[in-house]
Amino acid sequence: MSPRPRVLAPLPQAQQAADDGARPQAMVLDGDAGPFAEVTGLVAARDVVRDAAQMFVSGQVVRIAPVGASGAPLEEGVSIYRLGPVLGSADGRTALGRMAYRIGSARIVRRDADGKATKAVIAHGNREIAAGDIVLDARAWPAAARQETVRAVAARVALQSGAERMRLAAMGQVAGLDRGALDGVRAGMCLRAVECDRTGDVVGRVLHAGGRASVARLEHGAALLAGGDEVCVAACPD
Repeated sequence: MSPRPRVLAPLPQAQQAADDGARPQAMVLDGDAGPFAEVTGLVAARDVVRDAAQMFVSGQVVRIAPVGASGAPLEEGVSIYRLGPVLGSADGRTALGRMAYRIGSARIVRRDADGKATKAVIAHGNREIAAGDIVLDARAWPAAARQETVRAVAARVALQSGAERMRLAAMGQVAGLDRGALDGVRAGMCLRAVECDRTGDVVGRVLHAGGRASVARLEHGAALLAGGDEVCVAACPD
């Protein structure tokens, strides 16, 4: 069996066109999330070289395809996420959403006649892109919370146990919470590892809020939160 292709160094112009450093490191996909696209496979370098309009031979090129309901065409610069564990309620009976981790960015280089993207060149990645990774554009990112309208939201950490918890810790101290946008959580809110009727130091910030769950990145040096820990999501201090 031939080895899997390796990711090649991206061209500078491709990196600038699809830089997604400001997009969430992790997000929660609701059960009915969409529309988005997914990577369906790799494009061999020899196929790219034949096309004079594509000179991204130094970057990995992938085929992508819409998933589920079709929406507006993807923007030129997109982010690529890898699906992670499902977040569940405290009693374990309800799925609140599924974690997804950002693993790279890409630039759309070819579309079908209907405007749907079919090929993209990888501009940046910290993992090798694989079939099944999902593709999202800038319209997926919520605006940060306006501090004057934020109310405190009591939440619990909703993490998988054992190996899944270790995987979350390895992804830059990312914690999943069992409260989301429907509960008043917004991207940019601050996380305290205390109940909402108490005060405590900020230990993290919300990266992304799905409908019923959200994800927060812990501050540097903060202890890893465990599943079931009580936290408070509130306005950040001035």
